[in-house]
Amino acid sequence: MKTILVPTDFSKNAFVATQYAASLAEAAGYNVLIYHVYIVLYAGFEEKGVSVTHMEWADKEASKAMDGLLGTMRSQYPDVQIEGLCERGFLIDALD
Repeated sequence: MKTILVPTDFSKNAFVATQYAASLAEAAGYNVLIYHVYIVLYAGFEEKGVSVTHMEWADKEASKAMDGLLGTMRSQYPDVQIEGLCERGFLIDALD
């Protein structure tokens, strides 16, 4: 089964692109993978605990946003298999 990869930053434009991809997938019988890659910004002079807190917060927020997007897309396109994946890092490295 072929899959359409849809990168997202959870913006309105990305949502429209995701809807378009799901429409194409529905017509062609493909799956959709919504993919979000993010970096966590922190200062090197902060205590280790603060950096860990930033990473945990970013992980939680990315997962929450993906869950919401998946719920919306799955309800709009019930005949399309739609999965989501969030990863911490840089997109160029993640797609390697």
